[in-house]
Amino acid sequence: MNLSNNLYDKLKFTVQVLLPGLAALYIGIVGIWNPSGWPEPEAVGGTIALVATFLGLFLTASARQYDGAGDLVVTTDATDGQVYLAADLNKHPNAFKNKKNVVLNVKHQEFNDEAA
Repeated sequence: MNLSNNLYDKLKFTVQVLLPGLAALYIGIVGIWNPSGWPEPEAVGGTIALVATFLGLFLTASARQYDGAGDLVVTTDATDGQVYLAADLNKHPNAFKNKKNVVLNVKHQEFNDEAA
């Protein structure tokens, strides 16, 4: 399942912040004030938690399919331990000129100058 960045961000906020906060608020209000006619706090809070968990499945599936904008290649020199970084983009650089954030996959590799 591929989600747009905007939809992913909104769903992530809903799952990680909004729904747990709503469950805590409801449980707290009913536990403290005990308003008559309100459903049981455990049932409502548990239902909200189940919905958040279920929606989290979509976040996880979407995040696993997201391939990012390219690779950040981390090369470690085996002889002296020096670390080098290089970006291997899968889009033309112009595609990034109006972006606020870019996600790169990290690839680790080891370089041994003696083998060359």
